Amino acid sequence: MTDSTDPSGSENPLRIELTVLDAKLFREAAEWPEGVRSRLLYCTKYEDAIAPPWPSDGKKGLSVWVGPLSAFKDPKAGLLWELEKRRQRSTIVVLTSQKGRAFLRSYRQMGTLLSDTTLAPFSFVRRRGQEWDSLDFFSPGDSPFMDGAKPRLKRLKQAAWEYLVDTLAMVNPDIKRQYFETLNIEREVLLKATTEALGRRQLSPLIGIAGECLNKESLFGLLEEPLLAGVINDLKGQAAPPPSEFLLLAKRRTGEELLLLGDGTTKLEVGQILQGAVNKKGAANEFAVGQVLQELSPNDNSGAERMYRVKVDWRYSPDREISSVWKLKSVPSAGSNPVHGKVASTMD
Repeated sequence: MTDSTDPSGSENPLRIELTVLDAKLFREAAEWPEGVRSRLLYCTKYEDAIAPPWPSDGKKGLSVWVGPLSAFKDPKAGLLWELEKRRQRSTIVVLTSQKGRAFLRSYRQMGTLLSDTTLAPFSFVRRRGQEWDSLDFFSPGDSPFMDGAKPRLKRLKQAAWEYLVDTLAMVNPDIKRQYFETLNIEREVLLKATTEALGRRQLSPLIGIAGECLNKESLFGLLEEPLLAGVINDLKGQAAPPPSEFLLLAKRRTGEELLLLGDGTTKLEVGQILQGAVNKKGAANEFAVGQVLQELSPNDNSGAERMYRVKVDWRYSPDREISSVWKLKSVPSAGSNPVHGKVASTMD
């Protein structure tokens, strides 16, 4: 893989899946932000994330979980979060409907709910019009930036900074040594260490959103908040799919719709038949493209990767696992009639 540090020309974009625990924030359409070649953004509802079939070998890219604290109290959230970690995907939590005075208490609760010691406070964000204001935690509350700020904001910044440093000290010997020698770490050093730890999946930043500042129209725009955008830009993208293959990005409506990524040389059209890998029972899953709901490429570049959101007619539907790689099949199997997008009852 190559770095995706160039936001306009990376050959391997970072695939960012937002697992939405609040249905009001869900966005149907995927998006390549205008002029940002290095990111492909798409949403998955929590109900789809926790229901079978699950990708046979996991997913690639960055996983961003978005929702209120109450939604994370579902035990399945902790189980799925652990699965994300085992499958080696970098993770970020965006905690909505927060108040500044309660943010650190919510942060501590999240660590307990997800049984995760790698969570670290990253920033507290609010939106004014189209702009994002953020209180980040890469310097303590006595920094010059905080001159004139209210005492409670200084206390929040100081305490969150200590939590962040303590988390990094567990995985970064240089941070640990410097912190205990000087009790102070330069802002840029701390920011670089956070970015590296996120890339190595040793740390999961937690971002608090003030009140009702976030809605589905601004959901993707949150990732353009300057501090967060800088961290994400330093993550690596993923290799393009091989020719004539399509990678599974996500499923929707329990498998009636799929999001697929192709290399751009083969176009998906209605009626085409795609086949997955052979499953544990010795059979290959298979579906026909019933409808192309969305087709997307970065900056309308026909030679680049293309994302498809398709409605599928399952011929041989998946059970608990769904293939992560799909190939076009030129000849349909005898007697394999479509089942009108419905998957087998074993998925319920």
